[in-house]
Amino acid sequence: MPIVAQEPTINLQTFFSLTLALSGAWGASMAEAHADVQWSLSIGAPWQPTYAQPAPVYVQPAPVYAQPA
Repeated sequence: MPIVAQEPTINLQTFFSLTLALSGAWGASMAEAHADVQWSLSIGAPWQPTYAQPAPVYVQPAPVYAQPA
């Protein structure tokens, strides 16, 4: 009975996990240590609507005609 080699399979979750780990290791090797490191985190609410005043609209009044007395 011949031995048949199977192709290695990798699922999507394993692929992304390995990619994340490798990119983290690569980023850590590129990092430099500094004493003046500062972090900033802003939490906003972009889903809240902002009020915008509508543009002014000018409508010319209709002419009024009166019959002379």
